Amino acid sequence: MVNDRSNQHMSSTSATSPMHAELLQSSLPGVHAIRISSTRSFGKHWHSTFGFGVMEQGGHRSASGRGPVDVLAGSVLTHNPGEVHDGAPLQREGRRWVMLHVDVKLMRSLGGQTDASSDADVEFTRPVLQDPLLVVQLQQLFKAWAHRGAREAADGLTRLADESALTLLCTHVLTHHTTARLPSNAPASIGKVRDMLAAEVLNPPSLQALSAPLGLSRYQLLRRFTEVYGLPPHAWLRAYRLERARALIAQGVPLAATAAESGFADQSHMTRTFRALLGYAPGASQRVLQPRSRLNA
Repeated sequence: MVNDRSNQHMSSTSATSPMHAELLQSSLPGVHAIRISSTRSFGKHWHSTFGFGVMEQGGHRSASGRGPVDVLAGSVLTHNPGEVHDGAPLQREGRRWVMLHVDVKLMRSLGGQTDASSDADVEFTRPVLQDPLLVVQLQQLFKAWAHRGAREAADGLTRLADESALTLLCTHVLTHHTTARLPSNAPASIGKVRDMLAAEVLNPPSLQALSAPLGLSRYQLLRRFTEVYGLPPHAWLRAYRLERARALIAQGVPLAATAAESGFADQSHMTRTFRALLGYAPGASQRVLQPRSRLNA
């Protein structure tokens, strides 16, 4: 596996066939996804990242470093850093696929491989995977990235949610589909993590910042926190923001100010979260929680 090249992507493609590409940007550096719909054949090239994604429609034939492969709709395709591969459609109608690209060091860090001696000892064991759970996880992640506004993407809670989702995703991949060996679980005082989240509701810390003082990997923290509080950290914080907002509304704080003081990107972001989790808008909460005399003032 080649790992001493700079972060680049070299490829040659036919310019006569149609292609549509959509970049799906994560809130974390070192991670991005791209959805491609094309009838083109792609020449030999390589990426410096780990890549894995879903063939959404049609089929794809590729010569990879692990031999020739055919990828059909519903399968997961993979490539290792530095692995030379190409690609051609199996049908005249072309194919559509979406790939997640993760920086090598970030992939290992998200999966708890911080003490590994080198990048060369972890690689995918197969070029094509049949893993329905992984397909669902990837599709959920891509859907979230595709329907996210710019202000919401910059929110600290969004970054924490992305980090949590990618930690579970990368840990699953490293555990079941690579040569990696993950560290065992370890006990920790998870109450400190909850207190840190509550204290930093406007600018929540990353999973790395939460887990490092406890001597845990990101994945270990996610498991322990969910076991204790019933939700992963980002989901717990989202619910905490709602409770904070409800308390501010009861005190008569205007909705726009409530959104800002509770950590939401704006009032519309708060409204969407209220409706998604509680089934009603903040205005309804305002009418119930505030004294009638204050509303009529």
